[in-house]
Amino acid sequence: MKGQAREETDKILLELENWIKVYRIWPKECANPYCILMLTVGLYLIVQSMVVQAARWSISDFDEKIVGMENLTFCLSVFLEFIDVNSYKRNTKMLKLIRSDYIGCQILNFKDGGPRTSVQPTSSQLQKSKMALADLMTTKALNNLTTIERSVLYFYLGFISVSFINLTLYLINIQTLEDLRLPLILYIPYISNLTSKVFRSLTKYLICLIFEVAYIVSTLYWTNTSYKFLLLAFNHVLTEIKLFNIENEDDRGEWKMDQELRGEVVYNQNQLRQEMRLKLIHHQTIVRGITFLSEYMQIKWFYLNGYTTMQLCIAIICLLKGEPIIRVKYVAILLIIIVITYFYSELGQDIVDECERMRTNLLYCDWIDKPLWYKKSMVLMMTQNNRLPEISLFNICTMNRNNLGVVVQASYSYFNLLKNFSN
Repeated sequence: MKGQAREETDKILLELENWIKVYRIWPKECANPYCILMLTVGLYLIVQSMVVQAARWSISDFDEKIVGMENLTFCLSVFLEFIDVNSYKRNTKMLKLIRSDYIGCQILNFKDGGPRTSVQPTSSQLQKSKMALADLMTTKALNNLTTIERSVLYFYLGFISVSFINLTLYLINIQTLEDLRLPLILYIPYISNLTSKVFRSLTKYLICLIFEVAYIVSTLYWTNTSYKFLLLAFNHVLTEIKLFNIENEDDRGEWKMDQELRGEVVYNQNQLRQEMRLKLIHHQTIVRGITFLSEYMQIKWFYLNGYTTMQLCIAIICLLKGEPIIRVKYVAILLIIIVITYFYSELGQDIVDECERMRTNLLYCDWIDKPLWYKKSMVLMMTQNNRLPEISLFNICTMNRNNLGVVVQASYSYFNLLKNFSN
């Protein structure tokens, strides 16, 4: 099972590496034609959504206005995510972080020929525990990735389901051509009408439907790619923190045993310096990893939270005032969005909990009777650990368990605003 998880991870990393090499929008001489096409289509969908909304606003009913708002937020979020996932510089840094070896699993090579001391190198049992933890975290990350991919797939299926249901009802003569709807509001000159959502022929409707489905399938592909980068990077940093905590908790256990024996502990200076050097490198790696995730999540957290808030707000409105088939669609979308938001909130909470655990372990570490340089190094780590950056959105909301509550409160506020506006 462990070997299978590692093989699966290597396969995903190879896929991400190929993505970085092929799909990029900058610099211009290296831009991929497919990326340029998708970027152009995404920008066109945003602009035409606003134009169509403005042209139809006075003649649109409530449901059409809500659908238009949903389409605009969807197109904006997809456009920002496309730019984000095709950032060559950022993706290269993230892949380098994911591919790097775990500092916590490295074994010190002691070549000191001095007398044997009471402080021993990393035990084989501790090393086995670390390797088992790394394998367990890899398996957990792959399972989480599968869950997210399925949730995103169900979300997009729910997004386009109404169009295929309407088309099926039309083919069996239950609905008319005027009842056919697209997943997204779309205006294409000479094919669709700017001021009307009704299609004059089935051929024109199918052309627009195929165009939108192709775009949505592409969106699904790069959305899953974006989540692969994100989940594996979070898993790598979280695993490093857990490995650091295992090492320090083992030191605390040895310290308690030495206190119970009340014997004088003699430390090998060379061995102690090597241990502290690795500990400092490990801690600095964790700090850099959290800092990188905090910077990376600024843009992603902005459009992810923004889109989630608007979708929840629109879903509540549609559940109260929408047609029955629209209600079914938004119930499915609402549940999936809550699951995804809760998942990422818990992912951020895991980082927060492990950092707090790391802070506690450093506070109660074995520092008595240690040299002065050792104590100063510990003070440096504890000081830096108290200033770890939070994964937050401009200090408005933080990626932790409270985030879901903040999103729901914001959605309810927007719902009241739209409700008063509609009245």
